[in-house]
Amino acid sequence: MLSSVLVGVFLASLGIVNSYIYVLIALLILGFMTEIGNINENLLIQRITPENTRGRVFALRSTIDDSLRPFSYAFAGIMATFFSLKSLFLVFGIITSILGIFYLFIPYQMKKRNVS
Repeated sequence: MLSSVLVGVFLASLGIVNSYIYVLIALLILGFMTEIGNINENLLIQRITPENTRGRVFALRSTIDDSLRPFSYAFAGIMATFFSLKSLFLVFGIITSILGIFYLFIPYQMKKRNVS
C-alpha cells in the first residue's frame, strides 16, 4: 500500500534530519498516512467479512491490538536503551517501506493467479 511506503519514508527521514520544522511536517504527514492505511484496512475487513460476524471480527481485532500494545511499548523501550532514536527511526522506516513495497505487489499477484 502506498501509504505504508510513505509512512516508512517519512519515518526513516526522522532519523536523518535535525530541523524541528521538518520533523513537525513529517509527523503530520505520518499521522495522515497512518489514518489512510487504517481506513483501507477497515474497508478491506468490511468487504471480506460476512455481515453477521463483522462485529466479532472488529472486536477481536481491537482486543488483539489493545492487548499487544504494552508489549510494543516494552519492546520500543528496550530497543531505545541499546540504540539511538535516530537509528531506530531510520531502520524501522526502511523496514516499513520495504514491507509496503511488497504489499503493493499483492494485487498484481492476485490478478496474475486469477484470485478474486
